[in-house]
Amino acid sequence: MRPSLSVYTHAVAIIAVLVASTFVVYASDASDAADAAGEKAAPSPAYRAAIKRFLLATNIPAQMGEQMTYSATEQALAAQASNGVTITEPMQAIAVEEARKDFGKRFGDVDYLTDLYSTIYADHFSEKEVTELAAFWESPVAKKLMTSTTAINEAFTAKLEEAVTPMSAALQTRLDKRLRDGGALSNTP
Repeated sequence: MRPSLSVYTHAVAIIAVLVASTFVVYASDASDAADAAGEKAAPSPAYRAAIKRFLLATNIPAQMGEQMTYSATEQALAAQASNGVTITEPMQAIAVEEARKDFGKRFGDVDYLTDLYSTIYADHFSEKEVTELAAFWESPVAKKLMTSTTAINEAFTAKLEEAVTPMSAALQTRLDKRLRDGGALSNTP
């Protein structure tokens, strides 16, 4: 089904968090005016073009296509498993292949995603802001961030393990002592 968490998966998650963190909600004047009038104007072609640039620069179509493929596969195979079917690796491969035909194709399509994202972002960002977001994610520093994320994540994970390992051992020792002293554990280790 879904691949186990790997460094790549962690990197994608970090990128997603970084991308999401840039979306502080600032409604544009045009969006406010449309909301006040009770109607929403369709995003302009220039707005849609900026969204498309942003999506491509952040690799969202490829990531979304794969995520939706694996989610659909997981749901379809869960239905089989709930009926007592043992799911094998060849079955998983077939399910992924079939899900990719619909879910991967649709949710990996930049034009389809541009339609979805444009209407949502128009509620929060002006055309100028979306253009700035696209420009940032197309910039050398953003590309460096995206290509460096795996190495950064690996180094961060190693540092976390260095910090957590002795802390976990100390916690376990203190917890065992208090539980033994309180009679919740026997005196044997």
